Amino acid sequence: QDAVFDAQAEPLQDIKSVRDYTEWMKSIAVVAMPGCSYELNSESFDPKTSTAVFVGTFRGTHTGNLEGLPAPTQRSMDTHYVYSMHVNSEGKVDRITKIWHSAWAAAQAGWV
Repeated sequence: QDAVFDAQAEPLQDIKSVRDYTEWMKSIAVVAMPGCSYELNSESFDPKTSTAVFVGTFRGTHTGNLEGLPAPTQRSMDTHYVYSMHVNSEGKVDRITKIWHSAWAAAQAGWV
């Protein structure tokens, strides 16, 4: 069974599974922003709620053509995000919530 994905961010509003999110992120990383990177700023785990939290910063420059995005802008984004990951009794992630200010990132990249 695929883990559930949730985000209150416009580009991700139709994505409901972790599998679909990873495919979307792969297209951003490989096609739209090749050479992008991330920095893991903080991580924690709460055993009472079986939840891991990761805070990171994504950095990339829009140099590739990806359907659904404007033509490459050659502009960069430096955008913060948070993942909250619930781990089930089998030790597997069954839900991920992404907290991300997508409008901020889109403006940095020149998409809006």
